Amino acid sequence: MIPEWMRPDIAERATVGAEPALVSGRRGHGRYFVRKALSGFARAIAQDVVADRAASAPGLLQRIDARAKLLGMAILLVASTLAAKPLSLVTITGLCVALAVASRIPLRSLLRVWLSVPLFSLVIILPSALNVVTPGEAVAHVWHFGPGAHLGPWPLPVDMTVTSEGLFIAARFVLRTLACVSLVLITTATTRPTVLLSSLRSLGVPKVFVMVVAMMYRYLTLLIRTAEDLHFAKMSRTIEPGSTRAEQRWVASGMGFIFHRCRQLGDEVYQAMVSRGYEGEARFLHHAGLRSGDIAYVGFCALVSAAVLAASGVWR
Repeated sequence: MIPEWMRPDIAERATVGAEPALVSGRRGHGRYFVRKALSGFARAIAQDVVADRAASAPGLLQRIDARAKLLGMAILLVASTLAAKPLSLVTITGLCVALAVASRIPLRSLLRVWLSVPLFSLVIILPSALNVVTPGEAVAHVWHFGPGAHLGPWPLPVDMTVTSEGLFIAARFVLRTLACVSLVLITTATTRPTVLLSSLRSLGVPKVFVMVVAMMYRYLTLLIRTAEDLHFAKMSRTIEPGSTRAEQRWVASGMGFIFHRCRQLGDEVYQAMVSRGYEGEARFLHHAGLRSGDIAYVGFCALVSAAVLAASGVWR
């Protein structure tokens, strides 16, 4: 006898948008979140492939030595941190866009960053636009507290307003964050991870930091695949999701399994490394000397940084 949920009329109604028991309400949401988790794992793995493809493209920054790119990025990051005028930060962001185009980096990668980072930064810095934090000329009225209002031991103004000085501070913070993230993005997108880590070590970054980052990157994809297999096994063996409490127990057990797998994998990898002569120092390929083009790139970044700081009045 055919079960109720396998009848053709049930399947047809589910296809055309009806709401049978297995695809509606809480149960449908359970399967939706499992599929969403699986698609997230797939995107994370695909992003690693796309990043490797961008690092292999015949672009401008791909021809620059990784050490020179790191030095140039550090110089521009310092300039972005010290720059006080929004126009200077816009200039650095525009330079990042030009370098991304010349290096054949997909602009959708930059757009994704520009859509997410400013919103997150704006949420953090938004209170600074109020006269409670930054006094100044009122631009918009938000709330009327009345005379004698207090927040604990701190007195509050009669009216809470958005000030022009606060908006300036918020805009500068968002632009600074955008410029710094764009600099890091174009540097990492045009450099293979192993080369980047080797360059960090050659520039004097502590070996513990380099080794931890190298191991994290190397085995992160493996752990993502483990989590993906766990979710896929759950979905392929589930006819009808259980109660909320049962699903929560499954999620907790899955988290515990992945954590146990991380510890076990770390112990196995460390023992394998020690048995092969590891003494605390990661061995990378030897770097050749910097070429004239690499030195010119570092000089160009220093020149742009000096111009930006001079325009912002830092030298005064």
